[in-house]
Amino acid sequence: MDRGKLRRSKAWTLGIGVILSTVLGAFFYFRTDLNTAIATFAGLSGTTITLQVESLLREREEQEHVTRQQRMFEQMEAIAWMPGLLDHAIGAYTFVEKVYGETMAVDLARKAFEDCRIRLEELQRGHYVTPDADESPNSPVHALTEQLRESLLATSSGDDIAWWLSPSLSRNYWRLNVEALKRGVTIKRIFIYRDWTGPLDVVAMAQHQAGVQVLRVPEHQLPPILRLNMVIWDERCGLEPRHNAAGEWIASSFTFAARDLALLIDRFRLIESFAERWPVP
Repeated sequence: MDRGKLRRSKAWTLGIGVILSTVLGAFFYFRTDLNTAIATFAGLSGTTITLQVESLLREREEQEHVTRQQRMFEQMEAIAWMPGLLDHAIGAYTFVEKVYGETMAVDLARKAFEDCRIRLEELQRGHYVTPDADESPNSPVHALTEQLRESLLATSSGDDIAWWLSPSLSRNYWRLNVEALKRGVTIKRIFIYRDWTGPLDVVAMAQHQAGVQVLRVPEHQLPPILRLNMVIWDERCGLEPRHNAAGEWIASSFTFAARDLALLIDRFRLIESFAERWPVP
């Protein structure tokens, strides 16, 4: 509520108090029955106290509302890109509501905001899930690899090995790996294989010659829970794929949470303990 309304609320309460005080004074002046006077006084006092308490509660709510708005504005202004983004987003929603107010478009616009809130709350917990493939421009995989500074730990099994064997899919990601190696980044990759084929041998050799620490382990030597693909960037972000009941990839799950990262790193180290360096020294 704005300040004008707040002033009017206070004036209204003050006016009621003055009127009740005047009525009470006039009543006592003309009334000589003490019991009736005391009862009337008690009733009017209770009414006055109730109005004052209600006024105080309303004023407190209004102050909290104003404080909340001020805090929101301060938080938005503290993020350089936020005001412009929100201005455009709210403008778009207002347009949808005005032009398509009688259609489902308004519900869809609100859902867009709700989806954004849900995604941000997931990130607040350190999680980000996307249905975009790793090679998609919308996936963080390439951006995270471009930003590598220290280390990359990864395992490849099943469909991921087939992905490495298709240069049209893996070319850009491998280029980013090579650039990271030139920056001094340590890359360690474990191939979890069923059959060590000639094409896989060529891929592994190319990575070894580029500077990747290549390891390998037969799939049957690992318990099913460790036959997985993962990527860990600088021990700050980790990736695990999500699969449906049929084993088909459905999404990529990224985590920034320290506890989840610690579990991923422990899994990687456990898989590494089963693996051998390649080529074999």
